Amino acid sequence: MVSWKQFHLLLSTSSLSTFLPSQVAIDSSLARPGCFGGATTLNDVINCHLLYVVQANYTQQDYNAAQPTDAQRAAWSVTVSSLLKTDGNCTAVASSLPTALKGIYNVFELKEPAPSSASFCVLAENVSDSDREYKKGWGIMVVPSTRSAVSRYVHLSALRPRFALETQQQAVTVFQGIGAKSLYIPGRLWLVYPTPTSCVTGKVHFITDPTYDQHEMFFDTQSQIINWQTANGGCPSSTCAYVQFNSKGVKVNQQYQVDISVGLDNSTGWYTKHNDYPAKRIKLNLGKQFPSWKIALPSDSTGAVTATDNIEGRLINGVDAAHVCTKPASPDNTTGKFVHLGESTESRIPSTFDKWVKAFIASFGTTCAKGMVTDSKWGLCVKK
Repeated sequence: MVSWKQFHLLLSTSSLSTFLPSQVAIDSSLARPGCFGGATTLNDVINCHLLYVVQANYTQQDYNAAQPTDAQRAAWSVTVSSLLKTDGNCTAVASSLPTALKGIYNVFELKEPAPSSASFCVLAENVSDSDREYKKGWGIMVVPSTRSAVSRYVHLSALRPRFALETQQQAVTVFQGIGAKSLYIPGRLWLVYPTPTSCVTGKVHFITDPTYDQHEMFFDTQSQIINWQTANGGCPSSTCAYVQFNSKGVKVNQQYQVDISVGLDNSTGWYTKHNDYPAKRIKLNLGKQFPSWKIALPSDSTGAVTATDNIEGRLINGVDAAHVCTKPASPDNTTGKFVHLGESTESRIPSTFDKWVKAFIASFGTTCAKGMVTDSKWGLCVKK
């Protein structure tokens, strides 16, 4: 099994200042057959996933072959919906996998050994003995296997595998540490096919970037997550959010370690009109954990990353799915439940992860299952 230390060592041979995919040198022999089968922890599973992430440059033919059909997209949505409803029935979700996904994807339950003993239901792409990259790259999704294991209705994603280095492990650590509801990571490099998307125009965004093209599976995934959350009490600001972990360019707002946005820029006046929302609480609590860091909302810095073109952010902020490509989010419809984290290299190194967990625990209240209460020491739901 590939440990995080081994994986980090492999990635650290790359130049973090440019992040060119050709510079991410990973020994292909480590993506050996049975990688997922040998995983004993969720970190193992995610490390396996990252080894299979598609990074070879697509041709038009490659892209067409990797894209889901309408039937596969429908089947994916059904499966994501089922996964979100998991409560001790991961095996049943696996056995009911729609025909359109069979042979391409599978659902399995991962039970970590003691002392964790945590259990997760995982949707992952099938790999064969000869594979060194995924054939499709639609992503991996993870949820706790039982409702009682969920402490917070917070949904996490890390959208640039093999590029925004270490944000995937960061998201996994926060996911487990706060008892979050779901985690999604794409299965291919965002610039694997550097052809401009026709979805969000005005700037050059690539067709395989899940934050700017509605044909990427993250859009379908996010739609189902929103549907599930709406059906389960909505997404109140105090206990719920949809959080994207991402990097920012080394020359972007350099004096700040983290840029945090709700998907609006400062010209809307939204940030000064609202006082209590997830992004602001995360900023304040990160500041307590990292007193030397500078953390910016768009109202703090004109150079801050705003994520206004992010189509999942637009969807979360109330833009109709049919119009996310062309219609920005309205400040009148934005409640703050979308959080985009644009991180410098310093803010996403493993030694910071435990403090990120503490900041998130302090930023969101719990939503415990029946028969569970919030443990005052750890901030997680435990049995009464």
